[in-house]
Amino acid sequence: RLFGGGGVRSNEGNSMHFGRVFGGKTLASDLFVHRCVNVLVHAAIVQLVGVIATLLFSPRQQYQKTSSSKSQIQQQKKFEEHSQQLSILTKYLAQLLFAFHPVHVESVANVANRPHLLALLFNATIIDPNVPLVAVAVLATTGLLSSETAIFQYPAIVLTMTAIRYRELRDSNPQQQNGKFESEGLESKQSRPPILEAIMSVLPRFVLLVAISFTYLSLRHYYDTLSIPNGLIRPAENPFYDKLDKGQWTTARRAVNYSYILSLHILKSLGIELIGFSHEYGYDCIPEIRIQNPKLDGRGDGDGGAEVWMMDMRLLLPLSLVIIFLVTTVWCWFGWGLTINPRKYDLKENFQSTKQFEKNAVNCNEARTERLLYLSVFLSWMVTLFPISGILKVGTFVADRIAMASTFGTCIFGGRLLSSFLIGNTGRNDIKISNGD
Repeated sequence: RLFGGGGVRSNEGNSMHFGRVFGGKTLASDLFVHRCVNVLVHAAIVQLVGVIATLLFSPRQQYQKTSSSKSQIQQQKKFEEHSQQLSILTKYLAQLLFAFHPVHVESVANVANRPHLLALLFNATIIDPNVPLVAVAVLATTGLLSSETAIFQYPAIVLTMTAIRYRELRDSNPQQQNGKFESEGLESKQSRPPILEAIMSVLPRFVLLVAISFTYLSLRHYYDTLSIPNGLIRPAENPFYDKLDKGQWTTARRAVNYSYILSLHILKSLGIELIGFSHEYGYDCIPEIRIQNPKLDGRGDGDGGAEVWMMDMRLLLPLSLVIIFLVTTVWCWFGWGLTINPRKYDLKENFQSTKQFEKNAVNCNEARTERLLYLSVFLSWMVTLFPISGILKVGTFVADRIAMASTFGTCIFGGRLLSSFLIGNTGRNDIKISNGD
C-alpha cells in the first residue's frame, strides 16, 4: 500500500481501499516519531472534546424583568454562577474521560491506525456551526481522504451542530426562554420554534456533507473500490463475513450474532470491556451464537428426545441495551417531575393563572425537545459503529479502533453526567425560568 491504505491496486488485481491518502502520507521511518505524532493528534482531539462539550452544554442565563425584586436578582446570580461551574466541570471531565479512555490505546500506539485519528480530528473541527462553509468542505474532504470511516461520522456531526445551534437560539431568545407574550391576549407572537430555526440554520452544511459523501462514494464506485475484496479478508479477523453468502447462515442468524458484536462495541465506547482490550483478537475469540432445538436423550416422547429451546446467555447483552434505550426514550419524552398540572391553575376565571400555565407549558415542551435532541446526538455517535453492524462487508469485525469515534460522544455526555452528579444540575426545580437541563 503506497499511501498506507489505499488508492492503488495490487499485482493480483485486488482493489485496495480508495482514499486513505493523508492518513498514510504522514507515515515516516522512525517509529518513535510516528507515535509522537499520534499522541499530538490525540491531544488535539482532546481539546476539541472540551470545545464541543462547552458549546453543547453552554452556561445557562436567566432573563428577568427590570422590575425584578432583590431576591429574584440574587437567585439569578446564584443560578448563573452554578451554571458556569457546571459547564466548566463538564468540559474538564469530558476531556479527562477522552484522554484516558482505554479504547484509544490501539489507535494511538499503533501507527497504522492514524487514519482513524485524523478522520475524527478533521470531522470534530467542523462540528461548530460557526465554522465557515469553505472550511467545512475542505476539512470534511480531508477527513474522507484520511479514512473511509469518516463518512459514518456525518450523522453525528450534523445532529451535534444542530443541538449546539438550538442551545444558542434558546439562550439568546429571552422571550422564548421565559415564555413571555408581547400582548395581553393569550395568542403568542413567537417566531418559529427554536428547533426549526436550528435545523434551517445548519441545513446548508447538511447539504454540503451530503454532496461530499455522494461524490466520494461515486468515485469509489467508478474505481471499483466501493467494497473490500474477499481475498483481503482474513478469516481470523472476520470469520462471519461470508457465512450468509455460503448459505451457512440465515438473515435472522446473522442479525443475532452481529447484535452481540455491536453491543460489545457499544460497551467498549462506554469503557466497559467484556472480552479484553486488544489490538488484534485471536481466531474464534467470539464464538458463534447458535440458537437451536436439540433433542435431549432419555426424555420426552418415544423417539428418544424432547424438543427444547436453547438460548445463548450472551443475547441478554443486546436485549439489556434495547431495554435501557427504551426506558431512556420514555424518560426523555415525559421528563422527571417536570410535568405541568392544569389543576393548579384557575384557567377559567383567572387570566394571570392562564397565562402562567401557558408559559410553563411552552417551557415544558422546549425541555422535552432538548432532552430528545440530546438523546439523538448521543445515539448518532453510536452510529459510527455501523461498519460492524453486519450490514457492510468489513475486514475486521471486532477491534478497539472501531469504537474510537463513538467515544467522542460518550465522553462528552459522561462528563455532563458526572458533573451533574458532583455539583447538581441546573434549573431542574425551576422550569419556569431555566427550563432545566
